[in-house]
Amino acid sequence: MLKLFKFHKRRRILEKSNFGRSEGWVVELNDRNIAEFINPIEHDQLRFIYNLNILDKSMEEELMSSNFWDRNDLKFFSKALNEYSNSIPIVNPKINKGKRIVRVRYLFC
Repeated sequence: MLKLFKFHKRRRILEKSNFGRSEGWVVELNDRNIAEFINPIEHDQLRFIYNLNILDKSMEEELMSSNFWDRNDLKFFSKALNEYSNSIPIVNPKINKGKRIVRVRYLFC
């Protein structure tokens, strides 16, 4: 019965948080928080646009490179669910009106 309760509780949080997206994500590399995806805006069915908040300023140039995001050692932590995503997202960084943004596809819990 307890497992069923936990399942339903997690399902409610998933739905309320749009599968972990609503509160944003923390991006980790080698157990270090390097960036955050915040303020999600739905772009289309599976793609969201987030503001990119760079936490590790020494990686600023790398984080703005599309090639940086094409790797397997990044982890994405959902602030809404307090858990890591198992999906492998496609991330495309841009600068739009002076703000750093990322277009992200397939990032969910």
